[in-house]
Amino acid sequence: MSVRQETPRGGAALLINPSLILDAAYGKVARLMRPVPYINLAYLAATLERHGAEVRVHDDSVRHLSVDLLAELIKGVSPVFVGISCLTPHATRVAELSRHIRTLAPETPIVLGNIHASYFAEDLIEQGVANVVARGEADETVVELFSAFVAKRDLSAVRGISFGRNGTVHHTPERPLLEDLDTLPFPAWHLFPYKEYSFTPLSTIKRPLLPILGSRGCPYKCSFCVNRVFHRTYRMRHPERILEEIRYLAGHYHARQISFFDSNFPLKKDHCLAFCAAMRKSGLQKKVVWTAMTRPDLVDEDLLGAMKRAGCRRIYFGMESGDDRILRETGKGFTVRDIERAARLTRKVGLESCGYFMVGFPGDTKATCQKTLTLALRLPLDFANFNLVVPYPGTDIFERLRKEGALQHTRWERYATFNPDPAQLTYLPNGLPPDWLVDLQKQALFRFYFRPKMIFRHLFVVRTISIRDMLRGLRLYLGFSFSRGILFGLSKGR
Repeated sequence: MSVRQETPRGGAALLINPSLILDAAYGKVARLMRPVPYINLAYLAATLERHGAEVRVHDDSVRHLSVDLLAELIKGVSPVFVGISCLTPHATRVAELSRHIRTLAPETPIVLGNIHASYFAEDLIEQGVANVVARGEADETVVELFSAFVAKRDLSAVRGISFGRNGTVHHTPERPLLEDLDTLPFPAWHLFPYKEYSFTPLSTIKRPLLPILGSRGCPYKCSFCVNRVFHRTYRMRHPERILEEIRYLAGHYHARQISFFDSNFPLKKDHCLAFCAAMRKSGLQKKVVWTAMTRPDLVDEDLLGAMKRAGCRRIYFGMESGDDRILRETGKGFTVRDIERAARLTRKVGLESCGYFMVGFPGDTKATCQKTLTLALRLPLDFANFNLVVPYPGTDIFERLRKEGALQHTRWERYATFNPDPAQLTYLPNGLPPDWLVDLQKQALFRFYFRPKMIFRHLFVVRTISIRDMLRGLRLYLGFSFSRGILFGLSKGR
């Protein structure tokens, strides 16, 4: 199914990527955060442009959208609607922006999209945060919405939306997913401040850098992931179309790093091998490096070697836990042995590797959390990230914990995987002390990165984390440790 060729006539759309409330979400660690490119909004902007709409984008994470600047934008654009992406950690900021828009342009419809908005569509409309919610993937929806607003047509004909009318919330039928992703235009990065984007020190290799998608969806059923719910089915782009986009990003935007934002790339070996062959034939691997994220049970030496030869520099694995029981209960479908094998093979072929771990799953204990840290320290990884488990709305974990009354709160700006305040954690498994979990996370980062062999490797082999970033991280850790009295180990008695 392709995007319907219905051309909007006249008018403009203002799209906003809201920022996080960084101090609430990350505390002092916020100073290490960088503005990250948001590819879904760039796809929507490109789709609207393809169909004749004038589009203006503002990225709140790069330049704070004050009331005065918002007023200036609305006056200059006179948008047919204002579209705002709404993920859970951004929901508080989205509500704030919505209030300002209501004051500045009360007749302008506010359209929310993305996972949090889709899940809480009725609530957000009843609360006046949105006039319309575009549920799920909105590539076709946003074009039909724009046309309906321009022509002042009834919104009930637009599939995949929820909207308010006469005090009642109406839900139109679900929209079928776009099956042929190759019909989509390339994301409209020219509308974004793309030169300002970066990733965390774990992910930035060269700049400028931009993301790409080789697929949408995920066939796996991890209990903490909302991706399979939002996208519903797994679809792949043709390897040649992916290559064409990389060539476009390198040529038009001078991108030197391309990062796959798929939940799993590679997921299917043949698909990735075909892409790698196309990359090598094109010679693009000499101009750009690329990174990808996948599961440890999906790689073998042959595949990893092909990725290396095609210009892949670093691969990220969702390793999650060092305990097989926790891996089973979260629906991962792989084992600690699979994790160990993937890390070993990745180092063998010469790819850099990063392991993503999580502590605080339902069923986690002090012992299982410590096993996760022990595993991370044992593996031949170049990077590791230790996140606190957050039960995001739409996930199986959220549904279960909400029914059990086990959620600590719903202050959405605190739904962050690096929560600085033990009193604001969203969930505590088995009554684990919140101070202990927060301390473990920070201790894990320190113990992983400040080993002599790791410092040497990053300074002389990997060479993408600067000495400045290391010193900044050390200062943050020492300040945290002295304030909590845990310089040489986890705090006692908690």
